[in-house]
Amino acid sequence: MVPDGRAAGPLLFNPDSGVVRPVATGLVTDGLSASRVTMARVAGDRVVWFVQGRRGGSVVREAWSAPLAGGEVRRLADLPASAVEGRVVLAGEALIWEQHGPGQGQDDIVIRRLSLNGGSVADVPGSRGYWLSTVPGWITSQYPGTPFGEPERTGTLVEVATGRRVQWKANDEFEWTVACGPDWCTGSAVGGYIAFQDLDGSRYLELKQKGHFDPSRDGRLAIGTVAQRWVVWDRGSGKAATIAQDLSKNGITDRSISVRYDYDPRSPVLTWQSLDGTYMMLDLKRLW
Repeated sequence: MVPDGRAAGPLLFNPDSGVVRPVATGLVTDGLSASRVTMARVAGDRVVWFVQGRRGGSVVREAWSAPLAGGEVRRLADLPASAVEGRVVLAGEALIWEQHGPGQGQDDIVIRRLSLNGGSVADVPGSRGYWLSTVPGWITSQYPGTPFGEPERTGTLVEVATGRRVQWKANDEFEWTVACGPDWCTGSAVGGYIAFQDLDGSRYLELKQKGHFDPSRDGRLAIGTVAQRWVVWDRGSGKAATIAQDLSKNGITDRSISVRYDYDPRSPVLTWQSLDGTYMMLDLKRLW
């Protein structure tokens, strides 16, 4: 968990025991003031995080690592001054994130990489003009914001750890730009209905429901909203589950059951907060 306020490291929550344990030790906090954790990810048997603060009167941004089972922390690298908050994902034995350049164009961006074993931060070769895909470890040539002019109808996805490249092409029935993972795509058809397709545009399937999905978790899961329900769909098994639902009636919301949420399809753990303040968590890795 990324704690609020001036923390020097993440908090590890054990869902089986309910115990919360801080990770940062004196090696991190010594000489560090006004600290703030900007990102934390679990990578195998360790946790890696980015922290920003001040040392010796200067602003610093650092990457640290610590064993999940407990033990001494390790400083991995000094980070560049560009913002690296939130959208940082695992790609094999490395962390990757988007770094914007000084220009205003949508192509003035590059994917940056830091090895989990430490070292210097470097560009992913050939990644200028690419963005993080919603499937961790993959980057996409597709601009994720509001399309300029005509929606994008083709694109490329690259698996950073292996260099594997796949092409996609939108089915003619899609009205807007689609979102693709390494195996399939989703988007909106005419009327705002959710639709799915294979990468080459074949096996087009349209749901008679309005909403939005994103490919996630190795391309197997789809996460999104369907008719005011927050849904996780396992494309491998065909099973789906409603995580939360807006049960408003006639514009009046029953606050005891209505849920507000925010999610990142790149995250292996979904978290949200009910209106009574209770924190909820779903570990997508446990669906396998």
